[in-house]
Amino acid sequence: EECIAIWEDVLPMYQQVGDLDRAAKLCWEMGYQLIWLGRFADASAIYARGTELLGERRSPTRATLVSGTAIVMGVAGFFDEAEGQFADAIEIARECADDRALGTVEMQHTVSNLFNARLADAIESGRASIEHLRRENDLWTLVDALTWTSLPLEFSGFPREGRRLAEEAVDRRAAQPRNFN
Repeated sequence: EECIAIWEDVLPMYQQVGDLDRAAKLCWEMGYQLIWLGRFADASAIYARGTELLGERRSPTRATLVSGTAIVMGVAGFFDEAEGQFADAIEIARECADDRALGTVEMQHTVSNLFNARLADAIESGRASIEHLRRENDLWTLVDALTWTSLPLEFSGFPREGRRLAEEAVDRRAAQPRNFN
């Protein structure tokens, strides 16, 4: 909660200096943390705020914000609506040829698929996420992707692969501080 409050104070500073992309990225970070706090309505609102900051510009940041909204929808049980948003987010990230955005979008898609008992789809999106994030060397988001992908693998009869990914996530988490760039 304290972190969110600090970020709320920082957000207008980015806006004042005209760094709207960084402000929008911070909105994604805030939304993701709000999801972990179980504050889904607040997460949706901050994702919308970030998207509004970007205007009509299609960018990797827009892709992650759209997928942020989609994960909230998917976890809430609005799977079909979420799927449309994930498709849009993937399209934007591909247009931008941005592995970090693609990895983040696919990681969030994995969570939505998992929460909706679409295990084969969760494994597919999880593996795609891991591949993109390894190329980008986005180690922290990779930890999330490894963790979320390990679950549907375990539930689908692939415990060795699931355990291997979970162990890698733990090892990487222990070795890597969070980088907000």
